[in-house]
Amino acid sequence: MVAGIIILCVVTLLFIAAFITIRMFNKLSIRKIVSEGKYVNLDEAFIRRYEALPELLELCGGGEAVSDEREKAIHAERAEERVEHDKLMCEALSAYRAEHAAELSEGRGAEICEKLDALEAEIAEKYADYNSATEEYERLRNKPVFKPVVKFFSFEEKPLF
Repeated sequence: MVAGIIILCVVTLLFIAAFITIRMFNKLSIRKIVSEGKYVNLDEAFIRRYEALPELLELCGGGEAVSDEREKAIHAERAEERVEHDKLMCEALSAYRAEHAAELSEGRGAEICEKLDALEAEIAEKYADYNSATEEYERLRNKPVFKPVVKFFSFEEKPLF
């Protein structure tokens, strides 16, 4: 009789532990998926900007620094690399736009610049969305009670931008 009660208690405790572990795994998985989805949205905005740049560069000529960083960003294998090259490309693009301000102030140049400005605003919003989702994921990952689940299921750290 006592052995049966002990076995029942052990099984109940194992069931509770499994249930808690599954809930932790699900919470982490959902936060990870949301973070990755937000990065995909950011990446799509990057691609739309990358597609708009050749037309701008053809309009005024030059822009090798912008083109070089654009190519590096497009072919980057890791998110951190893409973001770093994208930032360098933005710096080069700002210098390019300042250098060709007169040519870009009217006509087709002004249209393309407006489109790029709208994309920049969208990218800034996507950065904020990604960082917010990633901060939530990292907050859960770093809770001491989640550490065993994080290690066992290899929930990797996500970069903030």
